[in-house]
Amino acid sequence: MRSLEVNRRARELYGRARQTGKIYTPGEYAVITSAGWLEAPDHVAEALGLVKDRRAVHRRRVTNNQDGPITLSTSWFAPDIGRRAPRLTDPERIQEGTLMYVERMTGRQGSYAEDRMCARGATDEEAADLRLEPGSAVLIVHHVVFDLQDRPLEFAEATYPPHRWAFEQGYPLT
Repeated sequence: MRSLEVNRRARELYGRARQTGKIYTPGEYAVITSAGWLEAPDHVAEALGLVKDRRAVHRRRVTNNQDGPITLSTSWFAPDIGRRAPRLTDPERIQEGTLMYVERMTGRQGSYAEDRMCARGATDEEAADLRLEPGSAVLIVHHVVFDLQDRPLEFAEATYPPHRWAFEQGYPLT
C-alpha cells in the first residue's frame, strides 16, 4: 500500500516538472531562504569539479506542506552556469524548477544523477529551518546531476527531518 506522506527525492521532482511544468504537488510549497554567490564548501567544490574558482551559485529552500517543513535543500551550480542562468541568484521561485531552467539557459541537458545518503545529527541551522530540536537525527542526500558529457550540472544537498518518509522505491524480486 502506498503512503500519501512520502516526500519525493529529486528523481521524482524532475519527472513531475517535465510532465506538468510544476515541481511540487498541490499543498506543497517552497520558500527560497537564500540565493546568490558563495564560496563553495569542500564537498560541493569536489562534486562540481571546482578547482581554482570556488565561488558558486547556491539556492537554499525549505519545502513545506500543511504539516510543516518536509525538506531543506541547497542546490549548487558552477560559476559558468551561474553566469548563463542569472535567475539562480534571485530568491523568487523558478516555476519549472532549477534544473529545467538551467538546461534551457545553458543548452546542457541532465542525463543521469547519483545519490548518496547518510544519517547524522542536524546542525543548528538545519534544526531551526526544519523546526527540530538541535541535534535531531536527519537524513542527508547528496545528489549530483550529470550532463550528456558526464560533466556535473548541479549538486544538491537535501536534509530530511525524522519521522517523515523521505522516499519510496519499488523493485522486482527476480
